[in-house]
Amino acid sequence: MIKISSLAFVVLYLLKNAIAYKLENSPDMEKLWREFKLKHGKVYSSISEEELRYKIWEDNVNYVLLHNKEANERGFTLGLHNFCDMTQMEVRNLKMGLRLSSEDKQRLQLLNKTSVKKEPSVSLRAGRRLQLSKSVDWAADGFVSEIKDQGTCGACWSFVSTGALEAQLRIKNDDFTTLSEQNLIDCSVSYGNEGCDGGLMSQAFSYVRDNNGMNPDSIYRYAGKINSCKFKKSRIAAKVSGYVSLPIDEDVLMEAVDTIGPIAVGIDADHTSFTLYKGGIYFEPACSSENLNHAVLVVGYGSENGKDYWLIKNSWGTAWGEDGYGRIARNRNNHCGIASLAGYPLLIIKMVFQKNTVLIKIINKQDHLEVTVANDENEKVLKLNSHWLRFNCQSEKSREKSTGQRTIPIRTIPSNLLIKSAKHEGENIVIEWNESSNQVDTVISVDFLLKNYPSPENDYTFKHYDASKNLIYFNYKDFFDQNGIKNEEKIFEWIKNLAEYGLCIVKNVPAKENVIKNLVELIAPLEKTIYDEVFDVKVDDNPVNLANSTAPLEFHNDLVYYESPPGIQFLHCLKFDSSIIGGETLFVDAFDVAEKFRLENPRLFDVLARIPGSFQKIHNYKGRKVFIFHSKPHIVLNHRKKIIGINWGPANEAPLRNLSEEEIKEYYEEYLEFYKAINNESNIISYRLNPGEVVCFNNRRFVHSRNAFKQPIGARHFQGCYLNMDEFKSEVLVREFLMNNKNTDKAINQSLDISDLELIKTNVGNNDYN
Repeated sequence: MIKISSLAFVVLYLLKNAIAYKLENSPDMEKLWREFKLKHGKVYSSISEEELRYKIWEDNVNYVLLHNKEANERGFTLGLHNFCDMTQMEVRNLKMGLRLSSEDKQRLQLLNKTSVKKEPSVSLRAGRRLQLSKSVDWAADGFVSEIKDQGTCGACWSFVSTGALEAQLRIKNDDFTTLSEQNLIDCSVSYGNEGCDGGLMSQAFSYVRDNNGMNPDSIYRYAGKINSCKFKKSRIAAKVSGYVSLPIDEDVLMEAVDTIGPIAVGIDADHTSFTLYKGGIYFEPACSSENLNHAVLVVGYGSENGKDYWLIKNSWGTAWGEDGYGRIARNRNNHCGIASLAGYPLLIIKMVFQKNTVLIKIINKQDHLEVTVANDENEKVLKLNSHWLRFNCQSEKSREKSTGQRTIPIRTIPSNLLIKSAKHEGENIVIEWNESSNQVDTVISVDFLLKNYPSPENDYTFKHYDASKNLIYFNYKDFFDQNGIKNEEKIFEWIKNLAEYGLCIVKNVPAKENVIKNLVELIAPLEKTIYDEVFDVKVDDNPVNLANSTAPLEFHNDLVYYESPPGIQFLHCLKFDSSIIGGETLFVDAFDVAEKFRLENPRLFDVLARIPGSFQKIHNYKGRKVFIFHSKPHIVLNHRKKIIGINWGPANEAPLRNLSEEEIKEYYEEYLEFYKAINNESNIISYRLNPGEVVCFNNRRFVHSRNAFKQPIGARHFQGCYLNMDEFKSEVLVREFLMNNKNTDKAINQSLDISDLELIKTNVGNNDYN
């Protein structure tokens, strides 16, 4: 028999309302222990283990009782849950799996080791302060998925990732799909996550972004352990374009919760008081704002009896806290680090419809249609503007048959264009216009609508190039078969990779002058510039360009002083003798650096994208005199604030013009900080080219440089050339279309719908898809 303390039993009985059991029917502690085991299916391997578990459980019971005596002063109560027979160390190891990156640790350590006050809050809405709600509860409003239980798998990071994304689906898409934590556990290992042993939300969303989506829970069930990746590309439930990390500031977190939705956060939960939390506003004096170990979802905020709190959703089942939720003290010096690691995913709103999508109904609102469509998992209402419908009419009355070009007489379309009727006929929607509109009927296929309907967000993407990993290689010999015939599939594999990642090496290209043309013309004709079609990079006694010296080069885009710089650049190594010391070529994914800069320095990022720099080229090259000037911002954004270009070239900058004193001050402040970001060693890819290798890279996205070198004997000789970006992207899409339609005779004209091509949304830096 297990001995019990009569005093403990009495205290237990008197405080029965503080714990989750009916004590009035418990004659002794042993019965209560039996009820605990039965309720939670506890079975132990031996008597000795059970005695140990009993002792741990009894200690937790006494801890609860002692705390709850002071509950009024403490502000919250504790209770007993299914893991009350575990030590705090076991709870930490089995349930708290937030693993900070080295960058996050450094940032938090710096914050806590300095006495620097926090920076003024930055509004998330274009620099203006909003009147925020006094209280928010996204769960009560129905935008938060049900409470889940991670069990004894430390994958809290995956539950918070899905919870944040599920909320965005509900808020923005009216989509109540439940997402798969197991998909993230199994498949994001290469991004730094370790399944049940821990992970990070930002790494999970990097996987979802690069993977072009994730699966619903309905087809990828939670297993509570890591398995091999079983992702199904055909059943994508949600896509993201990235992840926004918020500044360490409770005011910014409050604004984000109010205006964006539930926010993923990391906290210090490694306290028995948190493990046994039952209700009230949690405040633990020992809590750290730096030592984060658990991930939760902030789903709201409010105040009670003059005390502010954050409302959080945990992943420990409904027995924990207030039916699975908890409240943590707000405006108490970033309590438990609630704002230290806060962020949210950028949902790609536009739905991806499968072939089994059906049209449910059409509602005529006169100035627009509301078309309801559904597939196996979603139902969506498409709001289609009357002018958009008219301008996209697919009938022969609105388009010339052979060219597909639009022939609608624009002058006849009224500003107040009203719909008389709309009906579903076969595969089309037929729209009859109001008589006063004087327009012929519009015919649009349902398939066209599903692929092209207007969306407030774009899913313009690029794949992150990890500087810590090896370069991607292709073999020039693979581009031809034994008979010298081009292998179009291998060529497409090469240019697809170049479009998506922006950097690769082609090996085994004969190290002979002008052979680079043979490689590049497998894609498209070369672009002629002020340096002709093919240019040499070798040491000249009197160089007209720093590239033709032994000096180091700063990171730059080539020909940045052009209004439209070349798109894809190629450098072919003809000779690089082993006696040459230095001369390595360096690359930085400037798109990636700029995205990080946006998160870490939002004000300076805005300056980079707003105030133009000045660029120039004045020289005499082979008898051709050149005077080129151009002003443009260092970061180019489209109308949705997506990065579509980088302009960087310290060696070719002109004096700033037409700027105020304040603008010049702002400009140089951001310039120096962005320079540091680009030159951060963690971002740099260094490579010493070998003869016969060609480095191929996106000149709009990657900046490149060169280490200084010494050539006492021997030589370093490259040849370079460019492709126009529009022609490159066109060839990528044409080849994808031909790969997908080998046995069809579709006419290629303006009527051809290519919106379902995977690579059309790849951001190569020319804003062709926005």
